[in-house]
Amino acid sequence: MQFASGEDGHTFNDLRTAIFELPAGFAGNAEAVPACSQAQFLGGDTTPACPPGSQVGTVTFEGHIATLVTKAELPLYNLVPVNPGLPAELGFRLLSFTQLLPLSFRPQDGGLTVTASDVAANVQPLDLSIELWGVPADAAHDADRGLWCAGLGGEPSCHGGGEEAGVPRLPFLGNPTRCGSARAQLRAISWEEPESWSTAFAEAGPIVNCTVIGFDPRFEAKATSSQTEASSGFTVSVGVPSNWNDPEAKATATLRRAEFSLPVGFSLNSSFVAGLEACTEADLARETPNSAPGEGCPNGSTLGRIEIQSSILGKPARGNAYLAQPFANPTGARFAIYAIAKDPSAGVEVNIPARLELDPRSGRPSVSIEDAPQLPIERLSLSFGSGAVVTPPTCGTVEARARLTPWSAPDEPLVRMYSDRVDRGPGGAPCPSGSRPFQPQLSVTSERPRAGSYSPLKVRLTRDDGEAPLAAMSLHLPPGLGARLTDLGPCPEEALSAVRGRSAAAERQSPACPPASLLGETLIEVGAGKSPAQVPGRAYLAGPYAGSPLSIALVTPAALGPFDLGTLVAREDLRLDPRTGSLLLGTTQPTRLPALLAGIPLRVRALELNLDRPQLVHNPTTCRSLSATATVTGSEESGTSPSSTIASPFRATGCTGLRFAPGLRLQMLGTTARNGHPGLRAEFVSHPDEANLASAAVSLPPDLLLDPARVGAACGAKRLTLHNCPRGSVVGRARALSPLLGEPLVGRLQLRRNPGTHFPDLVAVLHSSTAELQIVQRLRMGGAGIKVVAKDVPDLPIAKFALVIAGGKRGLLVSSQGYCAGSQRAAVRLIGQNGRISQLRPKLAAHCPRRDATPGSTP
Repeated sequence: MQFASGEDGHTFNDLRTAIFELPAGFAGNAEAVPACSQAQFLGGDTTPACPPGSQVGTVTFEGHIATLVTKAELPLYNLVPVNPGLPAELGFRLLSFTQLLPLSFRPQDGGLTVTASDVAANVQPLDLSIELWGVPADAAHDADRGLWCAGLGGEPSCHGGGEEAGVPRLPFLGNPTRCGSARAQLRAISWEEPESWSTAFAEAGPIVNCTVIGFDPRFEAKATSSQTEASSGFTVSVGVPSNWNDPEAKATATLRRAEFSLPVGFSLNSSFVAGLEACTEADLARETPNSAPGEGCPNGSTLGRIEIQSSILGKPARGNAYLAQPFANPTGARFAIYAIAKDPSAGVEVNIPARLELDPRSGRPSVSIEDAPQLPIERLSLSFGSGAVVTPPTCGTVEARARLTPWSAPDEPLVRMYSDRVDRGPGGAPCPSGSRPFQPQLSVTSERPRAGSYSPLKVRLTRDDGEAPLAAMSLHLPPGLGARLTDLGPCPEEALSAVRGRSAAAERQSPACPPASLLGETLIEVGAGKSPAQVPGRAYLAGPYAGSPLSIALVTPAALGPFDLGTLVAREDLRLDPRTGSLLLGTTQPTRLPALLAGIPLRVRALELNLDRPQLVHNPTTCRSLSATATVTGSEESGTSPSSTIASPFRATGCTGLRFAPGLRLQMLGTTARNGHPGLRAEFVSHPDEANLASAAVSLPPDLLLDPARVGAACGAKRLTLHNCPRGSVVGRARALSPLLGEPLVGRLQLRRNPGTHFPDLVAVLHSSTAELQIVQRLRMGGAGIKVVAKDVPDLPIAKFALVIAGGKRGLLVSSQGYCAGSQRAAVRLIGQNGRISQLRPKLAAHCPRRDATPGSTP
């Protein structure tokens, strides 16, 4: 190291600190040389009293000490560090001038740094050379061992030298195994300008003969669990046999690149990922050889453990593997690792950045290390923590793969394989044969199940570990469990289109759908093990989808731990069952959840829908045992989709407390003549907070008959379902108003053939912009006349239901006697959903002529 000087022979400024960075790959082993104690180093009259075997090189000094020109050649000793926590400390003495040179590892590349700090201000080096011996105990250095030369103001005088080391010949410093030139760096500051660093570079080498050094790595890979689809830890380790301690042997290459691929079928556990934090680059900068856990990378970012064994380390260096902040890391990857091994007693910290790659189709993990520190690592072991991965779903032999490349031949990787077995089923049971079981469970519960009241509703679908993951569900809620949609507005389609491209963070902070469309909360549980991760979301009312007038949009900001995986939108059609009034969800085109996100298999364990908007879900008014049913589809790695239809019991309470006092008005329309075809209007009225109608039986006066000509025009059931009936089957119109639906339902009265009888059914086919409803009334003829029976009426709150059977020449009804001769009444029996009965005798109102009217008189 040369320092610029003026014409007077003095340096322009006084050196304060010099930092010399050896090129990466110049590895040192302080354990190979005995250490001189501080007492020995400072003892003696003019030279240290260190043992000969502790000398590791020489120092040549030319410059000024005070005002005297000084030339010296001095021994450089390996010292017991003044400050513990250093791998080594070197030192030399020149009379009263003592300089310590701490030796430290650079964690990023494994190189060595020598530092001369706070050089005495009266010492001005013009030329300073430090020579480190590769094998200090070698006899070739005996001539310089103990040699001390110094001259103050004149030529130096020498004494000593020619000493034997008296210790084994072990390497202290080794060359890189990477061929080509290497560059060393010197940085220095002066006392006069302590903030102004000067930098100089020097080429070292070139290093040659890389083709003759060996590289024969070993590879092992082992999961902590041998059960199928179990949360497990996993360890990969590579060993590179080294002959570092043999100065006569050829060197072995150091590891540059390593790619460890876990066996096919293994994947990252999403529940483990969700519990992680990220280590930022600022956190990483706080990591030191002596920093305690959590002082640098947070404990919550720990993925697993790392251990490094090397001949140049006194003992194995151990530490943690941390999850790096996505994208903001040296690899630039979404998934990256900081593997930091430490030996605090020796001041050693080795930082190995790695990339964690996930196959986008299978989720198979691979760990890639690029440009590993150029250290003679005999064994590198990287362990993922318990529960970090999930084993394959089937038993059999599994094979991990390693692709290992030395620094000596960066274009010649070697492949190593390691086989193991998965030989037990979930929980230690025998290995499953064939496809995995698929037996999900369904739970549909009301927070307050009181009949006829509003209450939040929770739908929860779950499956056990070892079963195929949940993929899709269609749901048929119990009859009578309705939803009041009158105060809601669907989420606009443009908002739903935009949300698919949003980050999870943006959607959480500012939901795209307006509050007026919010139905409730959702929850997806993912991952293997006893504690699946929970990913919350929201459910919104949306517009037409898959042929249904309404739909539900399940919007889930997909964030797992520090990973923002975007926003999932699952769209499910929403409609009423026309016959039962039940809510149907996803029965036309259920949306399949993705099996993977960014290569992380979700392994969906549970789906939950909590409809908790106030005054939204309305309980049935019957307390009979009901059930919700769901058809659930699973997802297999083979591409198959197992399916299961399951049910959940549901029962309301407190039905007997509901009153049942509906009203019914009947009115004859049109002609009152004998054998005429009158019309009939019926209006059913109910009141709030009472039980809904379950069935009705109306017996009309015996002189009202069915016209056989019209009965024969009934429509077949299939054509009615397809809305393709002939016009002749239409016999009237109907209208219904429900507080749950808001908009009236209007439609036709149609005759439908009933194969079990000679008489057709009278079906009210009602529609609104959002719903369809069919109310079936069976027609019967007996000696007492026509009887209209409506059974299995949907358990929906109907404030008013009105129907009109048309009269006239093509009317359905015939009056055999005329009905103005006396008061005509019907017999009505109404049964509520809660079992209460109401019997009525409503009069058939009609516009009849006054009895005192005479022909030709004005009525």
